[in-house]
Amino acid sequence: MNPEVEDCAGALPGEPSAPEYAVVAVPTPVDRLFHYRIPPALRGEVQVGARVRVPFGHREILGFCVGHADTAPVADAQVREIVRLVDRAPILDGRMLELARWMAEYYCCSWGEALEGMLPGAVKRPTSADTVLLVKAARAPEELRARAESVSARAPRQARVLRALAGTTGEISARDLAALAQADYGVIRTLERAGDLRLRRVPAGKEPSLEFAVERAEPPPPTPEQAAALACIERALARGGFHVILIHGVTGSGKTEIYIRALERVVASGRQGIVLVPEIALTPQTVARFKARFERVCILHSDLTDRRRRAQWRLIREGRADVVIGARSAVFAPTPSLGLLVVDEEHEPSFKQQSVPRYHARDVGIWRARQEGALVILGSATPSLESYHNARSGKYELITLQHRVGNLPLPPVEILDMTAEATHGPAPLLSRRLSIAVESALARNEQVILFLNRRGYHTRVVCPRCGFVLKCPRCDVSLTYHRGGHRAVCHYCGHEQGAPESCPGCNLPRLRYQGTGTQRIEEEIVRRFGREAVARMDSDSMRGWGKYEETLCRFRDGETRILLGTQMVAKGHDFPNVTLVGVVNADVILDMPDFRAAERTFQLLAQVAGRAGRGERGGRVMIQTLSPRHPCILFARDHDYIRFAEHELRSRKAHGYPPFSRLARVLVEGKDPAAVRARAEEVADRIRDLAAARGVQMLGPAEAPIGRIKGRHRWHLILKAGGVAALREVLGAIERRRAKGTQVIVDVDPVGML
Repeated sequence: MNPEVEDCAGALPGEPSAPEYAVVAVPTPVDRLFHYRIPPALRGEVQVGARVRVPFGHREILGFCVGHADTAPVADAQVREIVRLVDRAPILDGRMLELARWMAEYYCCSWGEALEGMLPGAVKRPTSADTVLLVKAARAPEELRARAESVSARAPRQARVLRALAGTTGEISARDLAALAQADYGVIRTLERAGDLRLRRVPAGKEPSLEFAVERAEPPPPTPEQAAALACIERALARGGFHVILIHGVTGSGKTEIYIRALERVVASGRQGIVLVPEIALTPQTVARFKARFERVCILHSDLTDRRRRAQWRLIREGRADVVIGARSAVFAPTPSLGLLVVDEEHEPSFKQQSVPRYHARDVGIWRARQEGALVILGSATPSLESYHNARSGKYELITLQHRVGNLPLPPVEILDMTAEATHGPAPLLSRRLSIAVESALARNEQVILFLNRRGYHTRVVCPRCGFVLKCPRCDVSLTYHRGGHRAVCHYCGHEQGAPESCPGCNLPRLRYQGTGTQRIEEEIVRRFGREAVARMDSDSMRGWGKYEETLCRFRDGETRILLGTQMVAKGHDFPNVTLVGVVNADVILDMPDFRAAERTFQLLAQVAGRAGRGERGGRVMIQTLSPRHPCILFARDHDYIRFAEHELRSRKAHGYPPFSRLARVLVEGKDPAAVRARAEEVADRIRDLAAARGVQMLGPAEAPIGRIKGRHRWHLILKAGGVAALREVLGAIERRRAKGTQVIVDVDPVGML
């Protein structure tokens, strides 16, 4: 990082002699700061933390003022002038500037790229002309409640909307009402036709704030384990200052209630809290549960309109939000006085950003909390091995919740060996035992969740004669066959084409379709149990606003009996009537060339198993696998995270993988395969001696496991180091600017190696 900022960041605007130059960080891979002359008309106006439009090369770009200077490091004739001041007041304060500077150093990007990544797109973009649908009650509150009672038996979602509407004052957005009532847009339209409510559209940003009336919820009495956990948290809050607590609690142990009670104590002290959840867990019931306990809740996630997200961001910055709930980018929520950061499901890979700046929201949040003297609570039934190791070594405080609320037992897990099913031909989609279990659960009017982490109908199209495999023309991956439209789709770049009727290689008229996806399982279930019995949840079927919520609502209300899907169905859901969870293929992730494959498999199996047995009827889990003796599957069967973690940590230590080393991946991409290989070898040659001198192990360069994505060829090398400082020094010697049609990507603490 350029040391110039240390010399100039302390200068303040508005002093008697206004500085002549602004020091600007620009969002480009060039890791340096630039001096721009402040025009006379703007002297004393350009504040640190404000955005400015500046000339850069042959174009104009937005940069961030990070300091002032009275002199420039180059000749005066070479210094260019600021074109325009974008923000009259700082859009980022000093704490955020410092956080961005740390991110730039740690994640090997420029300060400008880190600052750019902090601001939501809606805040950066010009105001759009979005509209929002508003709802207003057409009947008195007592009439709405009476109507709710009359329809509750036949239309429970309508009843929930009517009760929620009865508790509101004035107008409420349809999106907020749907979230509050755990309903969907179609139910609201139905009630409009029935004369229960009226709808109108207004420009986005003109809708009421989220501070509408909500039915207040009485907190349930804490279990003994929850009470002990809260006592630890209260001691940490009483001490004040930075502290990290890891809550390792089995599924259904009441971690969310602990978060809420901790937030209540923080809010009562006049500070704010941020709750980070994986995007897939940002469901209406999650938000509604917090709103039932807090008056001022703001939400930050990608499903909001631009104007609504801008409005939420401003409410937070003005101190008018006590609790902020959001996905990974909410770690940058501009709370005036952060007191608590909660990272729920902290093990989730979705907390890692896959574009510059390639930050991990959990780790950025911990650094931010350290700077602001806040408490951090990490929660998971299956903590990441990095977090568990930190707790085991005393860096974090560990709280364990071993029992479910109500002392409900964890469901028994049965492993189904699919190699035995394939003795006399291809293995069936559902084993005989799992099929019987599904039929039995449905006969008892219970519900079933089936999990398969593969989309589509078939995962490969091959020729049995010449061995041809239908692949994406832009990526080195097989195309997935989708039955609808008889098409083949690439799940990496989105390429689609019609599935061939004969082999393009040898003209054999009969191609073979292999592998099973969610569409094929859905077809089998529909054939056996009827269309109304099943709902499928994957990224193909959940397109369009409200589809995700509608599917969950229909399942919660018993309108569908079987919920089938990818990892969308694995986490964060509480359905008491689910007594059976079936894992169709436990080996999908296990077979990937990634050192985290066993950890990801265990986490997914444990999380999806946790959806069963949450009601009085209990439940069970059945896992179909071709690797019935693999340790991670056996530990998942026994609900034994501790033994799995100890086993996996021993393996990681023996091979020098995190958490016993720091890892970085350097990826080179480009359209010309020869240029990509040459650039990768050039990068390796440049850092080889420095890496050896600093004790950093270098693996590669070699072609990436997926050698081409979106038409760009890919080579990578892996760096392993005992500490951050040595790794950072080596990575700092890498030139990231585009050259010879290639791009160099540096990923520190990668979560994927493909």
